[in-house]
Amino acid sequence: TELDVPEAYLQQQLRYTVKLYLGQDLQRGSLANPSLENADIRQIGKDKEYNEIKDGRRYRVIERTFAIIPQQSGNYTIDGPLFEGEIIDNSRQSFGFFNRSTPVNRVGQINEEWQGDPEQYHAGEPITRTITLTAIGVVEEQLPAINGTYPDNVKTYPDQAETATVEKDQTLIAQRKESVAIIPSEPGQLVLPEISVPWFNVLTKKTEYTTLPAKTLNILPSVNQTAS
Repeated sequence: TELDVPEAYLQQQLRYTVKLYLGQDLQRGSLANPSLENADIRQIGKDKEYNEIKDGRRYRVIERTFAIIPQQSGNYTIDGPLFEGEIIDNSRQSFGFFNRSTPVNRVGQINEEWQGDPEQYHAGEPITRTITLTAIGVVEEQLPAINGTYPDNVKTYPDQAETATVEKDQTLIAQRKESVAIIPSEPGQLVLPEISVPWFNVLTKKTEYTTLPAKTLNILPSVNQTAS
């Protein structure tokens, strides 16, 4: 087993690689996950299979990778995975393959989407704004709420946030999506302040910010007022 780095920050993704050397053909086997106190552990990618010569002997190697995200600071020992299996002569079994890639530990981005035509927003009518925060090397539970502020002359009706964690190129990618219905009470320019989300960059070892710039919407009179 090996770790990609000897130390890490709290809630930084560690990459833990397990190599199982098989000197005989395997009939069946199971490999338990490693364990670490106060940590989130999950397998990333599929098993990789290849051959390797070690001390003059040829082995079939099964390689498995885990993401370990510590949830508490301190010094800890990772308990390695336990393998249990059976072997018989002339038994062959194939495993999945995946491509190896370079690790990334950076927050992705924050963006927004608006429903409808921005040139046709009217007072008294709801406008749906969806903000999505994407981060790399974390799980969804680590993403903060996106705290947007709104002027007093609008009403807001937020939906429940949607969160998910996926895996790509041996790295976890977490996403949080928040939608809110904004109802302006009067026509004119509606200014929405900047949204800023702090995050810790493990490459630069500094706190950085990803932001949505302030946005101005032109709100037209309500449909009833226009008809009058």
